Amino acid sequence: MTAKPWEVAADLVMNYGMPVFPCGEDKQPLTPHGFKDATTDIEQLDRWAAMFPEALIAIPTGNISGLLVVDIDPDGAAWYSQNGDRLACGCINPTRRGWHLVYKMPAGLDLRCSASKLAQGVDVRASGGYVIWWPAAGLTAVGGLDDLTAPPGWLLDELIPATPSAVAANTAAPSGSIAEGRRNDYLSREAFRLKKQGCDPAQIAATLRAINETRCSPPLEAREIATIVAGKARIEPDAPPLMVSDFYAYMPENKFIFVATRELWPAASVDARIAPVVSAGETIRASKHIALTRPIDQMTWAPGEPMVIRDRIVKDGGWSAQPGRAVFNLYQAPAPQRGTASDIGPWHAHLMRIYPTEAAHIIRWLAHRVQRPGDKVNHALLLGGAQGIGKDTVLEPVKHAIGAWNFQEISPKATIGRFNGFVKSVILRISEARDMGDIDRYAFYEATKVYMAAPPDTLRCDEKNMREHAVANVMGVIITTNHKTNGIYLPPDDRRHYVAWTDATKEDFTTAYWNDIWRWYATGGLANVTAFLADLDLSDFDPKAPPPRTPAWREIVESNRAPEDAAMADAIDALGNPPAVTLAMVASRASEELRDFLLDRRNARAVPHRLETAGYVAVINDSAKDGYYVIAGRRMPVYALRTLPVRDRIAAATALGRRRE
Repeated sequence: MTAKPWEVAADLVMNYGMPVFPCGEDKQPLTPHGFKDATTDIEQLDRWAAMFPEALIAIPTGNISGLLVVDIDPDGAAWYSQNGDRLACGCINPTRRGWHLVYKMPAGLDLRCSASKLAQGVDVRASGGYVIWWPAAGLTAVGGLDDLTAPPGWLLDELIPATPSAVAANTAAPSGSIAEGRRNDYLSREAFRLKKQGCDPAQIAATLRAINETRCSPPLEAREIATIVAGKARIEPDAPPLMVSDFYAYMPENKFIFVATRELWPAASVDARIAPVVSAGETIRASKHIALTRPIDQMTWAPGEPMVIRDRIVKDGGWSAQPGRAVFNLYQAPAPQRGTASDIGPWHAHLMRIYPTEAAHIIRWLAHRVQRPGDKVNHALLLGGAQGIGKDTVLEPVKHAIGAWNFQEISPKATIGRFNGFVKSVILRISEARDMGDIDRYAFYEATKVYMAAPPDTLRCDEKNMREHAVANVMGVIITTNHKTNGIYLPPDDRRHYVAWTDATKEDFTTAYWNDIWRWYATGGLANVTAFLADLDLSDFDPKAPPPRTPAWREIVESNRAPEDAAMADAIDALGNPPAVTLAMVASRASEELRDFLLDRRNARAVPHRLETAGYVAVINDSAKDGYYVIAGRRMPVYALRTLPVRDRIAAATALGRRRE
């Protein structure tokens, strides 16, 4: 592209499927057939860019693009000021002399252009017209095509009877009058058709009144029209028509991403909902057009990034520059909601009641998730206490603040399974972690370590019926449990858990207490906590630093010290605390009880954790498939001091093998 306007034109075509054509400074088309020459052919845009580098970019309105535009000139400023609150427009483009209010063309209506029908200086651009896309000329718009809304019913109520051509285009009325005896039946069928096409009661009533006044002989009374409209109120409308801009083509699977839900559709479903597209004089299937103009090379989930990430791809190590490539971001941000940040009394009082000494850290952790969902916080919250004391009540406003779809809940065992779609969450809550036996507790701790801290900067996401893909490792983990001394495993050197505990019980709270909090939530409290967390100063919160060690953290660590731990330390002391040991070496100096524990195959998965508690970790022999060392003719694992560098651990294990041969 040779000029900025044509870069915008390419964006309109590739990201929204909008046909465009060039106009001159006088806003007159520069092509022979005007808006009928509008196209989504990128090659044609390149040719026009070379021919008309300074052109204004125009979009046809009406059914060609699915846009309805209210064009307001200075003479219409008073009308705009009077009706501004009722216009409810998500996309407003300033023009050189006024404003364009850009709406979706309602289903089932084919409105024609009109001049000053709504008011002096207020024109309607619909079927048969076009508008200059002024943002391409450097003017700043409010909202964009992603923010389009349907026009309000009251506006259509004024437009439909004011444009006889629209009434004619949207009714199947026969030529001539509708005689007495046929009027109710005809108008009832017409109301049914309009309702199925998605029209609201005001739109239906306006259309029926226009038909009644111009075709019915004699016209029905107004109350009869109202009765017909009311009779169709419970009819479910057909699904609204979809547009090219509702989809992207996911090339690795030859499927199509439905933007509204992020689900994958087959080509046949896309073509069933979108009419064939005319481009450069050729009619092609909508799915083919989307594949040509809106291709996606990769999917990911990355808070803080745009919906379509250009000129980069994500790899296991993070982002890599790849000009011309496009990645679709599955993350969906919450809708902006603002309450009164100073009015958080019931929520804050409840948090202080159950976690008075830990509340400050909990609040900062939660605020970090709200303010910086694209950054990793390198430790989990472990919230403990009896059932029925309101742990869910504390978290409810946060779920609201980050978007309920970004807050997922799983069981502890789900962290060990194959499928891990839960990694696409701003907050992951692992509910009711409890005593699962020594082996499972250790496995749970090992499985969750990768989710609690970064690096790695990306995680592999494996979901049923979807291609495995990399996502950003930004998930914050919250673990809730009712068990302190027989709950999850925490080793003495743990730096990944902030533990908050309460001695409150269910009996400490009345039904009226819970009713008051949840009533406050429903009447603005959720929005208030959202505003508070969004505005909180986090300058004193370091998400990468190890969390403070609370008294509850120390109790859990001590509860995981088994009797074998002391015996293990005694045996290693008796060996002289060598740089590397084998189980046979430890067993040779162990008590009878510890020796039985070490040599029992049923404890094979627990033994490494006992050695780790004593300060020794397994050393992998990269030269052997099983990772073991050959010592005295037998293959066995070797453990080295954790405080040694990796190179020294390997050297110690190798030396041990030579010495024992």
